[in-house]
Amino acid sequence: MRIIRALLSAVALLVLVAAPAHAASAVRTVYPITVLSTGRITFSGDSGGVPITVENISDAPLTLTIELVGFPASRLDSEPVENVVVDPQMRSSVEIDARIIGDGPLDASVRVTSPTGKRLALPATVTLASAAYARAAGWVVLVAFLALAVFVVVGVTRRIRKAHAGRKPPTSGSMDT
Repeated sequence: MRIIRALLSAVALLVLVAAPAHAASAVRTVYPITVLSTGRITFSGDSGGVPITVENISDAPLTLTIELVGFPASRLDSEPVENVVVDPQMRSSVEIDARIIGDGPLDASVRVTSPTGKRLALPATVTLASAAYARAAGWVVLVAFLALAVFVVVGVTRRIRKAHAGRKPPTSGSMDT
């Protein structure tokens, strides 16, 4: 009985020690691409380029399709970048044009697939944000400036007219000779 218990303990210990190493090698085997881009990207308007960097950790060159998928998908308009070739043990960066629809930040998943649609990497998440409110605020400031300029011009014109009206000599109907 002691021998069986000792064997079971040894197997359990072996599984606990070897499982993380085995899981990491399984991920490398199943997913030969690693997406290195994460974080927050803020556009100055409602659209812009999203830089994505991927690394090929396999021993063969791979052809990829890289796309962004928004959560919810209806808030993101972007086209996938196709036929990206990444050499073995190398990194490659692409820029995906994207447009955010609506207000507030948007989480987007970076999906990397083969040309046949097979997933080649674990998805990574980037957060996209728009500073489009700055454009609207710029228009408000411009309209306020134009209104102020009109008021200044009208005020100055009135003062000039009053000054000219005050300088005119009174017209009299009689002349002495």
